[in-house]
Amino acid sequence: MKNNIQKLYTNTGKITGALMLCMALSACPSKHVATEETPDVADYTRKHSVELRLTKTGSYCGGAAPPQAMLDELATPKPLSGVQFYIRKGTTNKTSDPVIADGTTLASGIISLDLEEGDYFLVFINKVSDRYYNEIYEKFKNGDANHAPIDKACLDKWLSTPDLAFTVKNDAANIFMLNVNEPCPWNEIPCAEYRGPLPP
Repeated sequence: MKNNIQKLYTNTGKITGALMLCMALSACPSKHVATEETPDVADYTRKHSVELRLTKTGSYCGGAAPPQAMLDELATPKPLSGVQFYIRKGTTNKTSDPVIADGTTLASGIISLDLEEGDYFLVFINKVSDRYYNEIYEKFKNGDANHAPIDKACLDKWLSTPDLAFTVKNDAANIFMLNVNEPCPWNEIPCAEYRGPLPP
């Protein structure tokens, strides 16, 4: 009888110990959970304020030498207003690439944009598509009374070259300037040398 009671106490102690061990283990966090579960991290790209300042100057297209005051006035940059512009990513203008922003310059000539870091460029309406390129190539490929035949290699380079290229950087002012000098009427056609008469 005494032996049976001792066995009972021994077995009870083992069971109690096993239960306490299981409870202790279940109260501890799993190693897998502690090391592999991580909270979701928001995925976003920071944008930066960009300012493009567009101005224009003029060319004297008269005959006799003008007064210096007139030349100084033409050479003084003024806001380039009311002009359509287009923004693309990259460094080379490809008319098949998407336009990411566009608009018309205001009276101030200032364009404000919010862009991610990277390379961008601006083109005006005559470079946003192949339309103007094709028009002047067809018209001047053989030249005319006042123009030499258009240089196609030069025209290809003209189309692919941005009017303003700029790089948006973190922690930078990101202010970029472009001055457009308005040519005389006989110099408006790119890559087609003018050979006609000039003003007296």
